[in-house]
Amino acid sequence: MEKILITGVSGFLGWNLACRLKDQYRIYGTCLDHQVSIPGVETFAFDLSDWAKIARLCETVDPTAIVHTAAYSNPDFCEIHHKEALTLNTFGTRELAKCANRLGSKLIYTSTDFVFDGKRGDYGEADDPAPISYYGKTKFLGELEITNHCSYYVTLRIGTLYGRGSGIRPNFFEKLEQEALLGKKLPCIVDQYRTFLCVEDAVQAISQFIAGKALKGLFHLGGPDRASRFEFAEKLCAAIGAPAGLVERVRLSDVASAAPRPPDCSLNSNKIKKALELKLSSITEALDRLCGATPRWAP
Repeated sequence: MEKILITGVSGFLGWNLACRLKDQYRIYGTCLDHQVSIPGVETFAFDLSDWAKIARLCETVDPTAIVHTAAYSNPDFCEIHHKEALTLNTFGTRELAKCANRLGSKLIYTSTDFVFDGKRGDYGEADDPAPISYYGKTKFLGELEITNHCSYYVTLRIGTLYGRGSGIRPNFFEKLEQEALLGKKLPCIVDQYRTFLCVEDAVQAISQFIAGKALKGLFHLGGPDRASRFEFAEKLCAAIGAPAGLVERVRLSDVASAAPRPPDCSLNSNKIKKALELKLSSITEALDRLCGATPRWAP
């Protein structure tokens, strides 16, 4: 059975990926601050900022593919903690790229739509990155490290993920759902646009990249809908039968944050849809699936 190494297996994407792939591959997963137990998956604590140990880890596992999801992904944290963000997001990625190249493993790196400045949106793979936050800069530098040190890779710039997770740390969708079911107001930004991506679709794409040995390069992976978080929350309320009046308008300029946010970093995913013959779920389609077993809202 082929072996897959997933970094950040306790994170939202890493956990979903491990649960999906564990019956097809022998899965090894690293985690740090949040320990997780997944039946059939060998998980262990590992600090990817300790570069000297990365080579030993990769050589011990000797995986067919490495899926690198681990990162400091909170833009405000990265804006304040430059050293930590650069060490993990950029230099940890560099060391994994070197190891993957030496072992002949395929490296799948999850990057971000925050590599763009957000001035126009609908970004394709040929558009030049211009990150405005330190988080975006460290992730883009990670992309460059991969192209410099690894010949067999996939870089996935991913939109805003949502869906069901492990329950350890609810993602923004799960938090919104919990608040809406309690009848609480949902303040959401109206003037920042993303391409919201159901985690099930992200897992499907990554599993196809693992299986498709010849597929490599840079791909954008976002959902088919360009939307604000306000619009997403309205669709969520519709899915659970909650009144749309729960959602309150907030402007990006009204929210205090350490890191600047790009106003429109929506992604064009035509390339990956064609390469993988991938059907990406609209927000409404995905929320109908996700919320089908959720108790309906009651006044």
